[in-house]
Amino acid sequence: MTPLAHQLIEREKRPRKLKMSTLKPSNSAWAAASRQSAKGQTRLSLSLKVTPLLPANSYLLTTMHFDQPIPHLPAPFRMLHIPGGTFRMGSPPGTPDSDDNERPDHDVTLSDFWLGELPVTQDLWQAVMGDNPSDFKGLRRPVEMVSWNDAQTFIQTLNSLTNKTYRLPTEAEWEYAARGGNTRVGFQYAGSDLLAQVGWCRENSDDQTHEVGLLLPNELGLYDMSGNVWEWCQDHWHDNYEGAPEDGSAWEEVGKALSRVVRGGSWSNNAWVVRAAERVRFNPNNRVINNGFRLART
Repeated sequence: MTPLAHQLIEREKRPRKLKMSTLKPSNSAWAAASRQSAKGQTRLSLSLKVTPLLPANSYLLTTMHFDQPIPHLPAPFRMLHIPGGTFRMGSPPGTPDSDDNERPDHDVTLSDFWLGELPVTQDLWQAVMGDNPSDFKGLRRPVEMVSWNDAQTFIQTLNSLTNKTYRLPTEAEWEYAARGGNTRVGFQYAGSDLLAQVGWCRENSDDQTHEVGLLLPNELGLYDMSGNVWEWCQDHWHDNYEGAPEDGSAWEEVGKALSRVVRGGSWSNNAWVVRAAERVRFNPNNRVINNGFRLART
């Protein structure tokens, strides 16, 4: 067992109380005006979205998105526009369930970017790569059993197919989006303080992944940012945020074979591990049944 795996197991032995909600998503209202690109390849839409009610909060967002078709993919995958802004990354001292690697909490200012509405699904991976490495089979489940290096190969192939520049999100982009961007309320998880509304974890997953998009989205319309599968980020692992970039760029050490960051927790983790601030490292060659990824674009 690796030291990291041992550390996670030790953390999850700690007793915690978790409030699980049986609330089901309410209906969303959409009013959308769409325009087709000249080549007919990418649909760009500006949508006025009323998100489902979350605890004591509701949101009225203007969400720009585009839909990317792929040969052999039944429906295009969707990318959401994430407006830039400044946020406080990490956890202040004394934050319940937090780790020292989440400190020091610090301001990060990001430019606009795009992020996948959903984690990369098995049908998308299969349409691009021609195979399906996942242990928990299901075309609308998130792909897993993919390493950081596998994700890079997928992205290179996807970019060749689409003539676009997809990439992994940086760690700062991921946390900013999980926390709701510049609309954030300060939830512990991505979109709610009631984890059962927004994420699959050990307490409700039945020891498996689930189809994406079944639970509530967060304030930005992003699904499954908490739980289901860990999501690879571009950044190398650092033991804390001392010296971290202030502009949200990827924190990489050129020429060093360091671990890479995963965020968001998974179906196999206890609730405190799927917090928006939680961060973990894996070897970039590791393929495990709870690691996947989400696409980003500048």
